Amino acid sequence: MRLYPVEKNLFKRSAMLIVMLSALCAFAGCASDLALSPSCRHKAVYCAITAREYMPVRIARGTFKDVPHAQAQGYFNDQWQNMEIAGDWIVFIELPGFKASKFNTITDYLHYLYTIDHPSKRMRMAQKDLS
Repeated sequence: MRLYPVEKNLFKRSAMLIVMLSALCAFAGCASDLALSPSCRHKAVYCAITAREYMPVRIARGTFKDVPHAQAQGYFNDQWQNMEIAGDWIVFIELPGFKASKFNTITDYLHYLYTIDHPSKRMRMAQKDLS
């Protein structure tokens, strides 16, 4: 059987498409609203892991403007303060609309995110049970 250039190009294009889609899924999977910026849970974990070398840290869960939100907090000047990473710096910030309801260590928060405890996973499990 003889292969024609169209078939060879089709294979190359298919392989390239698969690679491009894989890269897109990797970037979009860590993005909120398909923008290429990390969501609050990724920022909170990164900030807490970075800052724990310098101070006690925790991750606060709650709502910010009626949307579920996670925020890294550090114990500084005898109080827990919201913090984030800005370039190479850990900065303390004010979040007036943030209402924290639960507090977790980094390990407990990651366990919450990646086990059945997370609300989105419970919802998916309930949908599977219905089908």
